[in-house]
Amino acid sequence: MIRQGSDKTGEIIVGGTGILLLFAPLPYGSVHPWAYSLLQLGVGGLLSFWMLVLLLHPEGLRYRSTPLDLPLLLFLCLCLFQLLPLPAPWARALSPQAHDRYSAVLASSFHPLSLYPFATIRQLFQIATYLGLFYLIAYHADTAIRLRRLLLLLFLSGSFQALYGLYRHFSGQPILHPGRASGTFINPNHFAGYLEVVIPLSLSLYLLLARRQLSGLPWKQYLVALFDSRRSAPLALLLLGLAVMILAAIFSISRAGIVSLAAALMTFGLGSLYLRRRRRWAFRILLLCAVALLLGLWEGLGPVEERFLQAGPSLLSRYQIWPAVLEMIRDHPLFGTGLGTFGPVFLCYQQEHPSFFFDHAHNDYLEILSEVGGIGFALLALAGLLFLLRSLSGLARSSVREGQVIALGGISGLVALSLHSLMDFNLAIPANSLTLAAALGITHRAVQLGKEERP
Repeated sequence: MIRQGSDKTGEIIVGGTGILLLFAPLPYGSVHPWAYSLLQLGVGGLLSFWMLVLLLHPEGLRYRSTPLDLPLLLFLCLCLFQLLPLPAPWARALSPQAHDRYSAVLASSFHPLSLYPFATIRQLFQIATYLGLFYLIAYHADTAIRLRRLLLLLFLSGSFQALYGLYRHFSGQPILHPGRASGTFINPNHFAGYLEVVIPLSLSLYLLLARRQLSGLPWKQYLVALFDSRRSAPLALLLLGLAVMILAAIFSISRAGIVSLAAALMTFGLGSLYLRRRRRWAFRILLLCAVALLLGLWEGLGPVEERFLQAGPSLLSRYQIWPAVLEMIRDHPLFGTGLGTFGPVFLCYQQEHPSFFFDHAHNDYLEILSEVGGIGFALLALAGLLFLLRSLSGLARSSVREGQVIALGGISGLVALSLHSLMDFNLAIPANSLTLAAALGITHRAVQLGKEERP
């Protein structure tokens, strides 16, 4: 039902998505209503423009499947079902706890499964925004040039965030957490979450440029060319930007973020060795890590080591609230409490730290399970598994080296954020979710290079 837009349409849409990706992290990760509303308007505007082009030029209408189509369609239907006013006997059968809570305050024979419908509607708009961006990229970033442009914009955004975060950190002007770099994000953990998606994709861009500049050189000439300013100035800038991003992630002093970033780089290195026995890729990754480590040692890594050796109050509080979250899940096992309702509903279960308001579970998986129940969680898990398997399969079968490099960066970022989500709520940060959606779209398109289009 959907066709590929014209070249001009694709350029406009890819340019528009690039602007949104640059904007998203700037206003504190777009966590405030005005900021994520602008993202919704931006994605909605691009989708409307695309639909208008399709209406004017329907002759090339074509549908392209992605591994996310069916599971996410069913997930959206489930979330809409949570908003549907159901007869009381039905609601009691599907979610007894939700029925009891509504019956205690309302004398109505109809009520929804969501305990806070407004929050569910608001979160549905957010998810529609992320899905919209994914499909915009999946359909229109259909050439290697467009993919490289998106990678370059993400690299520029990540480099700025890293430089700004390090500047505020070492000048003693933190946004909220003294002694930790956070860029324009309020929480350093979410700053690290953003960088761990951007860094692998930026590494893909670096390897693509290095392949063009240095491909085929013997080892001695290769090492000399690395330090030839006339030949490798862009490479040096990319390498420096990557090293600064890794350094900023380290000085965010986010334990889960640093471990997840290490896992992403390891995934990238092992994947490159498996695919093409690209030992030089592994060498470049090691060189990048060495540069970042030397910069870190120069600035002093004492605070990082100290935080790793100590379990702070924030880490303990996460563990302490998880039993209450599990109780919340047991009370609403199939359909959850409603998408986006964790914060207000958790107040009924909170026992530890009664003076604090936990608007998130500090574990994306537990939070999703509590809000959409086992059915919704299974659909999202299926979507993630299908996407990963399809991407890995396409990566192994692809004959286009450029697509392989880009897809490997996207998969590595997905691995990092999936691991980090065990200890934090990065998916609740609009900038991080939007960047993840972009990474998924870029990965999907990268493994298609050479199949439907030529790079």
